[in-house]
Amino acid sequence: MTMNIQADNGKIIQTPSQAAQPEQLLGRAASVAVANHGQNTADGLAANQTRLLDGRVVTMRRAIGDDLINADRISGDSDIVRGFALAASCASIDGSPLPYETFRSMDLADCQAIAGLYHAVMGNSPYPTPRT
Repeated sequence: MTMNIQADNGKIIQTPSQAAQPEQLLGRAASVAVANHGQNTADGLAANQTRLLDGRVVTMRRAIGDDLINADRISGDSDIVRGFALAASCASIDGSPLPYETFRSMDLADCQAIAGLYHAVMGNSPYPTPRT
C-alpha cells in the first residue's frame, strides 16, 4: 500500500504507508493529500472513499437534513466546527460510524482528508444546496 504526498509546489511523492510522517518528508508547510481523495484508483476505492494515514478506509455518504441540524447543535456559532461535525456525521471508518468526539482527536491530515471527501461527495459545500 502506498500514500501520495503533495508538497506546496504541487509535486507528488509516492511513499510506502509505513514511511515517515509527511511533515518529516516535506516539512511542516507541506500539504498532505492522502491517496484516493474522491477518485477511483488502482487499490479499489470508490469515489466516496479515501484511505487514512494508518490505512483505514473512510466511506462518505450524502448528508441529510438531520445531519445539518445535529452539526448546528454541536457547533454553536463556529462555521469550522459545523463543517467538521457535518463531515464526521456522514463518515464511517471501516464500516463503523465516526463520532465527532473521535474525529476531533484524529491527526489533522486525516481530519482534512475526511472534510475534503465530504466536499467532493456534496459538491464542495459544507451544507446541502437549498432548493429554489
